[in-house]
Amino acid sequence: NAKIPKYKLKWFQNRLFRIAISHAIDREGICYLVYNGLAKPLYTPITSANRLYYDESYYPKYEYNLELAKELLKRAGFTYRDGKLYDKEGNRVEVVLLTNAGNKERETIGNIIKEDLEKLGIKVLFRPIDFNTLVSKLTAPPYDWEAVIIGLTGSMDPHFGRNVWHSSGTLHMWNPRQKTPQTEWEKKVDELFDIASKEINTQRRIQLYKEAFKIITEEQPMIFIATPESMLAVYPKFGNLFPTVWGWYEREKLFVK
Repeated sequence: NAKIPKYKLKWFQNRLFRIAISHAIDREGICYLVYNGLAKPLYTPITSANRLYYDESYYPKYEYNLELAKELLKRAGFTYRDGKLYDKEGNRVEVVLLTNAGNKERETIGNIIKEDLEKLGIKVLFRPIDFNTLVSKLTAPPYDWEAVIIGLTGSMDPHFGRNVWHSSGTLHMWNPRQKTPQTEWEKKVDELFDIASKEINTQRRIQLYKEAFKIITEEQPMIFIATPESMLAVYPKFGNLFPTVWGWYEREKLFVK
């Protein structure tokens, strides 16, 4: 029961619409303009920091391609009039994009995305708002939001992201707290996460989660933008130092040379 017009929900529920939007976002440009080149384009929930599950050749990529994006929108039933995009029912495609005010990186990303999508004929109203207000919109009825730029903290083990990827999760933001999965692809992801959580064979478990993340990447329920690089300065006197994005690796094995 999201507080969003039904005709707009239809746009976001259309996979071709989501893929078109993904192709219309200049991730490379965002990596350079926002992160000074200290970031990589992201197309999947898994980043290169998670070496067990990340496989660059396994997950699809959605390179910046406005012409392809326009073609996908036309295939999805959208039409252009005077350079503006309309759906089958004649509604102008117009989206309110939120993020948390004061986060300069997200505010810059929002302005870039606004420019990118307006090249597709989509009107974007970009509104940075108070963080607590944003969180309440995302996590509690009536879910009064249309699109958002936000960061989700990763974890070493995919099970700890279950609240986002399982259809019953409270952070399954595009359709939270489903009693039963409403799409076949969400049902398949649920099954893979449920089986993987009980699998004790490490290689089999990795493959199950990779299958789930591949489906998520193919469906793009969220559009993944960029993964910033982490930089760490340490004194050379420390030995056996293997930092990770999740903290120290076996800190008890550190020693002073």
